[in-house]
Amino acid sequence: MDLSLKERDRISVLRQVKEGVLSAAAGAVRIGVTRRHFRRLRRKFEAEGDAAVVHGLRGRRSNRALPRGFRERALEVAREPLYRDFGPTLLAEHLERSFALRVSPDTLRGWMMEAGLWKRQRRRAKHRSRRPRGAALGELEQWDSSVHAWLEDRAAGDC
Repeated sequence: MDLSLKERDRISVLRQVKEGVLSAAAGAVRIGVTRRHFRRLRRKFEAEGDAAVVHGLRGRRSNRALPRGFRERALEVAREPLYRDFGPTLLAEHLERSFALRVSPDTLRGWMMEAGLWKRQRRRAKHRSRRPRGAALGELEQWDSSVHAWLEDRAAGDC
């Protein structure tokens, strides 16, 4: 079993405390845990040895992991001609509706990118167009964006 650097440091400190080189309080400070937790860790270390510092769930599948073969089935459907041009979001909806395979679009996107079925598409926002500069300093344009002809008939001869 491969130990991380943090776990190796813990083992080193626990051995120093066992040999009497360090006090338990100093050992707790050195590995960054409370005294109470250090006592618990020390008892476990004396009973189990080096395996005491390794988390008990290391190497096990996550409780949230999808069933085995799920990924392969989803990618198999993604390769079918009907679904070839579907993006991850639309494909996730079709997988759930037609095949009873429920998977997050983000997860599916990652799988499709790894399999070469989807390429990340960047969409850049168009730069807004600027109005042309005025001919004279301080000149502004008036825009009447109203759909109504408010003042159009006024100057016909009523003035």
